[in-house]
Amino acid sequence: MRIAFRVVLSCIIGAGLVACSPPEAPAPASPPPAEAPTPAPPPPPLTASATIAPIAEVGIEGEVRFSEVDGFVRIEAEVRGLEDGLYGFHIHTGTDCDERGGHYDPTDRPHGSPDEPEHLRHVGDLGNLVSREGVARYYRIDPVVSLDGEYSVIGRIAVVHHGEDKLLPQPAGDSGAQIGCGVIQTTRGS
Repeated sequence: MRIAFRVVLSCIIGAGLVACSPPEAPAPASPPPAEAPTPAPPPPPLTASATIAPIAEVGIEGEVRFSEVDGFVRIEAEVRGLEDGLYGFHIHTGTDCDERGGHYDPTDRPHGSPDEPEHLRHVGDLGNLVSREGVARYYRIDPVVSLDGEYSVIGRIAVVHHGEDKLLPQPAGDSGAQIGCGVIQTTRGS
């Protein structure tokens, strides 16, 4: 019985100590979760342009604008001083209008329509400008032309030809003499 008494007494004393002891201090609060850093905004899309000036004694002038759009390149051109008709329009390998070079073809593809799949056209194949009432216009969203990377057209030459690009004759579409050109230069960050 003594053993039972001691156990009961130990329990009462132990319970009293627990009950009489000061309350435990609350655990320190965790710091609030750190906010995730705000990601830097993406850089603005690349843009470029070429001011078209006459090569020959043809009074033309204009501008070609290039801009990135959802992984493609939008190409817009307006060239003034041309009679009504179609005029071959290409990107050439040169880096200035005195040395224009041939069609820009870094992947060794045949000359073709800009509407052909990538494996059937040069990067520089843009087809034709369409002139009405002295103003030639062009608009295209192109999946092959690029403003950065290995096959970028930046620093190349935009060229207007005197005749229609017939699209299939090799190697350049039989578009006639070159009558206008401009160097393609970046317009963002320059």
